Amino acid sequence: MELADRFKHYDKDISDVKGVSEIGGFCSEGRRIAIVEDTPSTYSMIQLLAHELAHTLGATHDGFAHSTKTAMPMDACPNHGYMMSPSAYGINSGHFSNCSVIQIREFINNLSEDCRKVKSNIKINQT
Repeated sequence: MELADRFKHYDKDISDVKGVSEIGGFCSEGRRIAIVEDTPSTYSMIQLLAHELAHTLGATHDGFAHSTKTAMPMDACPNHGYMMSPSAYGINSGHFSNCSVIQIREFINNLSEDCRKVKSNIKINQT
């Protein structure tokens, strides 16, 4: 699957941002991006990459209004420092909240068959 795509039409100032992605953009032309900045010797990129990839798979920030496509109440995703918290630090930072897991599952369950196909012109010898 292609994730990196043209990073166009993004006019936000991202000078203080460590990662950026489009919510639900995983299979959308021009929106399937996830960019993260690594800080040397902190290993912060691991968590940032998981966070940004989850955005591309439909997860919103915990503690904020989420997609109305879900059956969850709008306040069902409190910010308790989980992976999808805007500032995920502490005991829960290495885990996704139940809310995020539900959002990602719903997104994946609704992917088109075309999106699920691996699209590559590169032939790999698997022997």
